[in-house]
Amino acid sequence: MLKDNIQAALGRLPLDLVIKGNMVNTLTGEIEETGVAIFNGNIVGIGDYDANKVIRCNYFCPGFIDGHVHIESSMLSPVEFSRAVAPRGTTAIVADPHEIANATGFEGLCNFIEDAGSSYIKIFFTAPSCVPASPLEMSYSIISAEEIKKLFAYPSVIGIGEMMNFKGLLDGEQDILDKLGISRIIDGHAPGLTGRELNAYISAGVGSDHESVTLDEGLEKVRKGMWLMVREGACTKNLKEVIHVADKIKDTRRIMLVTDDRDSLAILAEGHMDHLVREAINEGIDPVRAIQMATINPAERFGLPLGAIMPGYPADIILLDDIEKLKIEDVLINGRPFSSAGFTPVYPREARKNTVHIPDISKDDIAVRCDRDRLIRVIGVQDNSIYTDEIMLKARCSGFKIAASPDNDLLKICSIRRYPGPKKVSAAFVKGFGIKRGAVAQTISHDSHNVIALGANDDDIINAVRRLKEIRGGIVISDGGRISCELSLPYGGLMADMPVKEIARIQLDIKDKLHEMGSGLENPAMRLSFLGLSVVPELKLTCNGLVDVRSQKIVSIFADED
Repeated sequence: MLKDNIQAALGRLPLDLVIKGNMVNTLTGEIEETGVAIFNGNIVGIGDYDANKVIRCNYFCPGFIDGHVHIESSMLSPVEFSRAVAPRGTTAIVADPHEIANATGFEGLCNFIEDAGSSYIKIFFTAPSCVPASPLEMSYSIISAEEIKKLFAYPSVIGIGEMMNFKGLLDGEQDILDKLGISRIIDGHAPGLTGRELNAYISAGVGSDHESVTLDEGLEKVRKGMWLMVREGACTKNLKEVIHVADKIKDTRRIMLVTDDRDSLAILAEGHMDHLVREAINEGIDPVRAIQMATINPAERFGLPLGAIMPGYPADIILLDDIEKLKIEDVLINGRPFSSAGFTPVYPREARKNTVHIPDISKDDIAVRCDRDRLIRVIGVQDNSIYTDEIMLKARCSGFKIAASPDNDLLKICSIRRYPGPKKVSAAFVKGFGIKRGAVAQTISHDSHNVIALGANDDDIINAVRRLKEIRGGIVISDGGRISCELSLPYGGLMADMPVKEIARIQLDIKDKLHEMGSGLENPAMRLSFLGLSVVPELKLTCNGLVDVRSQKIVSIFADED
């Protein structure tokens, strides 16, 4: 094949395709009018070429690369995910599969990586470094350093996934240090980490971070040598603030755009990487520079032969009508237009079903008992952010219990272990979610994906959890004792066996129902899914209890006990 490519580049063999138009050169930052020669799925030449098939377009650029994404957050199998994002210009991703690793263990993780081999786009992986995310969470199993090493037998595994246990790293825990020594490419997770702690974190070999939420935070990280991943997910929307780091520095090669978590509804309604590039342009970033942040920059971060239109690289190319509005006409992957590609759905294997083992629960299990009015810790929800606030609130004790008070936006939240083993249930309270009645329960609860349920009354919470058990995972809404919406996610309690349009339709029903019940959050169900994530401040709930994220300690719901 190499010999044929050389001959085709020299014009001695007929080309498969030539593209002509204004090429975005991500290597030099220029736009130049030229042609690109394609043979056997590869770019073999740039310049004056002709072929029997010629495509003319206004602009063309390399395919987009999402440098940090959790496929499972889309609720799609890897193949269905590729089908959803390819028309949006995404031709490669670097996925951290720690969601499925938490839910199904090492074997399920290996199956997931193997399933991705059938995808239309190029899927690379970073090996999950923190399963569970912290010692305060309970997952299906623990992924050890030895198991992480085994994952590198897969050619698609190219680095270590986000190091969420930053406290363990800073404390020099040997298990963490063993994991850091496996690869030179290590992704980070350092929300709010600054100063000497950030220095130590970077010194350990962590090279990137996607958790910056302010301009100053992003600026410090990139100035200290990190690859700054500017995130715009379905729930975590940081681009409008953090992208302006680019205005403060001269060299933006270490800035890249990532989605992190983007569900099916957001992909269909807004887009994938095309949405992020478009948003960056809308914020005043030069279009070529914005495209570099989604192509050559992530490619260079991960050492991938992608992200540029140059001889020898795969012909992953986006055809554009308008570069300012980023209007996509078609997408080529390995020289083949996606619009004309045949496609066979591939869903996760049956072995990953039946992984949801929810115990029977009663009102006694989720009761918050008291003997008097108490000062309690309450989780304060922020919209479009996975951060929470710690709120101190005087709560009324009635019948030796503290109950939800939806009129005061005080809702009960519960975390229930869904894996084999002893029953573990915890309960606390939330402000800011906003529903006035009913309850929602789901098995999407980052990162361990135990059951998380939230409601205005105990009866609807119990009813939603009971139905969740019957459908073996997913999202369920109970309103007045009646199941009003549900989405079945039988694969690991995270993914569906249906196409993106059907998932998005049900997601929209769930979103509309929660809004009708009173929530003012943009994406209530996804926002709920992060209220158990024990590695993003301030206060979260796991099945072990309330977590003070900064101290990495379980704390009592009763603040007046301190």
